[in-house]
Amino acid sequence: MKIIKYNQSQSQKELSYEILPASSTMIGVCVTVITLVKITNFATKTYAEELLAFDAFLFISAGFLSYISISRTNNIKIELIADISFLLGMFIMVIVGVLLLNLE
Repeated sequence: MKIIKYNQSQSQKELSYEILPASSTMIGVCVTVITLVKITNFATKTYAEELLAFDAFLFISAGFLSYISISRTNNIKIELIADISFLLGMFIMVIVGVLLLNLE
């Protein structure tokens, strides 16, 4: 029976490699939705624009922190902050989706 050792730093690096492209994609989604909110004049009815701008900032910080985590060794705390920032950004995006869904 072969025993496989779990390497935590390797696992953390793999997560950072996933956060970096996903966060840059989500920045584009935020900017696109901000533009659509402005075009459809929903901006006067809700705070979706402001929440999405803050959301884009969270995704920028997640991408930046994951890049730092990839470029340096043993930065588990930085990678954890990037992960939390990314998850918080996704949660806020769901809230904005619910806000926009309830508008008519």
